[in-house]
Order: sequence, then structure tokens, then C-alpha cells
Amino acid sequence: IVVTLTEAVLEKGEDGKLRVADIPVIAELQDMPELCRGPADGFMQKEPICKVCKEKNYTRDYCRNTSKHTTPPYQAVYVKLVAKQSDDDDHLRPAKRKKRKPEENADGKPRPDPDTPDEATVGIESDDLTEIHKSRTFFAAVSSKKITVKWCEHILYPEVAEVPQQATPTMPPQMNMGNASNMQGQLWDAFRAGAMWAQSQGGQMQMPGAQMMGQMPTPGYGHPPNPAPKNTAV
Repeated sequence: IVVTLTEAVLEKGEDGKLRVADIPVIAELQDMPELCRGPADGFMQKEPICKVCKEKNYTRDYCRNTSKHTTPPYQAVYVKLVAKQSDDDDHLRPAKRKKRKPEENADGKPRPDPDTPDEATVGIESDDLTEIHKSRTFFAAVSSKKITVKWCEHILYPEVAEVPQQATPTMPPQMNMGNASNMQGQLWDAFRAGAMWAQSQGGQMQMPGAQMMGQMPTPGYGHPPNPAPKNTAV
């Protein structure tokens, strides 16, 4: 599991260093990041192959030893810890279980495995989670016997483009629902008057068909009612 601490769950202590705030938090599932470099102390050599090498059908030895890949394994799950805003966030959590007593010595400090000698844990002990790394991201390897956590060197998630909110069309301040209906009536009256004028003018205009048949145009718009006779020379 790859866990990233967001700004909402961190605070500055009295010494000016970042620390995890004592507030309720929830984990939000994330998509595959664009880049994630895990711990650089050789811890990833014993982890499964990374996603890129698995897709290319490479071996784990080639991935972890030859190529020195520190990317988390292909089956890793990525989450971000955010502050719990309200009780509505409970649907993101599993079903409630019986409350347990607080675990002893659960302060984020690494401790040696009591079942193995200290010499065997050299190089594979967990990092100190109270010392916040600049990446604010740690890799947790979970097994049936223990959990080992290591700070990652760097992680880069794709930027999420914000969807611009569409502005709701609004009427001018002087236009309300009452005078809006009055304006519609005035527009309709103006349209009807214009249509009647166009109809009356169209009846007075000359007809192209009449000219083709040799008829004189009907006196009307654009023609004098009694055209003056032409002077003829004798």
C-alpha cells in the first residue's frame, strides 16, 4: 500500500517540523500515479516486479537488480489520507467493528521484530513515521507476520483539471417575471403589424408574370398612378 499524507492531515509542531495531526482521517483511493520512486535503501529488491516490467514480461531480477527499479509492485494500491469532514464520509469506511483497546506503543516509531534477533532486522526495519519525509508518501509492505513501512523518494500524481462551472443566465435587474410577459406581448404585436404591412405592400408591387405576358404593371408602389404620355414626332 502506498499512502500519501495531504496538507489537511499535517500540522507544524512546536519545533517547526511537520507532524501528523491528531484528527479523524479517511483514505481516498487514487489512480496510478505518473511516477513513484520508492525507498532507495535496497528494500525494494525483495518486492514483486513493478507494473512496467510485468507488462513487458521481464523477470523480477531484471527489474529490481539489473534495472534498479524502486517503483512499488504492480499490485500496489495507492491512497491519500484526508481529513474526515462529516459523518457522511462513513460510507467510505468498512462496516463498524467492536472497539478495541488502544495498542500499546503505537506511536509510529519503528521497533525490532521480537521473534527475530536484532542482527536479522538490520537494513529491513521500518522508517520513523514521525519524521515526515519531503515526499509525504510511504510504502507499507504487509505480510502475515508484520508490517514494514518505508518512506518513498518521490511521487507524482496527474493534475486534475477543474471543470468550470457554467454561469446561470440571469435577466437584467429591471426585468422581472411581470414585465417579461408584457414585453412578449409587445413583441408579438410588433411582429403582427410588420407582417400586415408587408402583406399590404406585396399586393401593390408589380408581378413578374404580368410583364412576361405583356401586360402593364398595376399602378402601385414605385410607379406613378398616371404616367405622362410620351412625345411622338410627327
